[in-house]
Amino acid sequence: MSHNAKTELEVELRTAPELYHLQMQLEERSFELGKDRYLKNLEKAQSRGQESDTTYGSRYVSMRMGAVAEALEALSVMQAEKQSRGRPSVEAQAAEIVSLVGYREAAYLTLQQLMSCISTASPYTSVAVNVGKAVEEELFLKKLKEEDKSLVQRLEVMMAKKNAVRHKLDSMVRVSRLAGVERETWPEEKKMKVGRYLIDVVRSALPSFIAVEDHAKQGKGGAKTVKYIMATETTLEWIAENVEFMSQVKPVREPMVVPPVPWTPGMSHGGGYLSAYSPPVRLVKTRDRNYLEELKSAHMPEVLAAVNAAQDTAWRIRPHVVELHDQLKAIGRTVEKAKMPAITDVVVPDQPSWGKEHAELRRAIREYEKNPKRGHKPTLPADFEQREYEWNRYRKEAARAFDANINRRGQRVTYHMVMNTAHKFMEFDRVYFPHQLDFRGRLYAVPQLSPQTADWIKGLLEFAEGKKVGTRGIRWVKIHIANLFGVDKVSFDDRIKWVDDNTNALIACAIDPISDRLWEDADKPFQHTPPVVN
Repeated sequence: MSHNAKTELEVELRTAPELYHLQMQLEERSFELGKDRYLKNLEKAQSRGQESDTTYGSRYVSMRMGAVAEALEALSVMQAEKQSRGRPSVEAQAAEIVSLVGYREAAYLTLQQLMSCISTASPYTSVAVNVGKAVEEELFLKKLKEEDKSLVQRLEVMMAKKNAVRHKLDSMVRVSRLAGVERETWPEEKKMKVGRYLIDVVRSALPSFIAVEDHAKQGKGGAKTVKYIMATETTLEWIAENVEFMSQVKPVREPMVVPPVPWTPGMSHGGGYLSAYSPPVRLVKTRDRNYLEELKSAHMPEVLAAVNAAQDTAWRIRPHVVELHDQLKAIGRTVEKAKMPAITDVVVPDQPSWGKEHAELRRAIREYEKNPKRGHKPTLPADFEQREYEWNRYRKEAARAFDANINRRGQRVTYHMVMNTAHKFMEFDRVYFPHQLDFRGRLYAVPQLSPQTADWIKGLLEFAEGKKVGTRGIRWVKIHIANLFGVDKVSFDDRIKWVDDNTNALIACAIDPISDRLWEDADKPFQHTPPVVN
């Protein structure tokens, strides 16, 4: 029996007892990293009448929230003074709303919304509307609490049972109507103004957090300029250095150092990890609670046997492949065929020196075409058509580079997470991967580091129990190496001949993969490296 303060669990010891103790420590360590985060968020949520943990990237939020709240309060005082001397501005109106919701609460909500899109970049207007919507909902909850505190408590219980945000809001509105409290829905324009005001304050208080960039976006009516919110390099570096905390942003399960808890009849949750420190894994990856309840009475011994066989298979990390990744990262090199994330961004083309002038002229043309009677027709320079061609080409190239960089930055976060896990578990002779099914019945490993992903991740792993190969086995190893290089449309004998003809070059790659780069031409470069080394 293994025992801790969180759970009591009957486990059949299938390896050394000290490894089970170590596994419990690993799971407890992950829990402790998130415990303070949860308690702080719970305290803040309770003060707002929302007892739920909805934070994404809350370590950053908790560290920076105070600075943003102070900036909001200082700006609110300044806006109030301006308002007393004349007609209230948009900023003054937004500042008044912020003062009603509370400076710390507004700072929290704004940073939370911004962190939710920090790795992917999002249109500025969409994020601004979401920030305004969050403030609107917070004010509505405050109004409910003023009417009836017990009503808010009942509402929280109901909302906790809902998964989708839309369903939570439906519950909120329905219960409030029963209590005679109507919700005043803000128009999109008001949400936008409040959201923009709060985002501008965040950018002023935290200049290294996010950037707002103009980029061309192709649409049915042609290219148009769209503002995007994206993480700065400073923020991306912070994320890379805090991958343990990034697992709280998007939970990342880790391998185990002991065989996972087997799935048995009657279980819909709880296979895999030993303790309640890790949230229980679902047998089927779904949020349909009724379906999960039905699984408890389902008779499927063959399915459970297959899942258990997969997760009982022992693997280990290949140190020489981890070292190769470290060397490639140090020199800034990536291997595209392995679907390995690029270390650097795509270079965004420079805007033409006359670009700003040309953009203003195009806006003037559009305004005139909308209403010719209200202005003079803009005069076009002799080289307008040539500039228009070059301008559209620049915008397309810049848009492609921008989209590529958005993808690369998100992929680099995954890269840092996986490599951090590989380094952590490299010392163990055996690691295991808890498994679950998807809605189609397909079997998948739960951790992000697993043998079912991209080549650069698969190449980090090998079976823990190796087998000696004889003459026949060596033949199939050569066929396997040829297949990994894409030499798989010829006979087996021709594949073996290709390996024999390239043996010296393949060995050179294994000895010095940084200098001898033939291995990078393989269809599956990192999976090719281990068989050649072995």
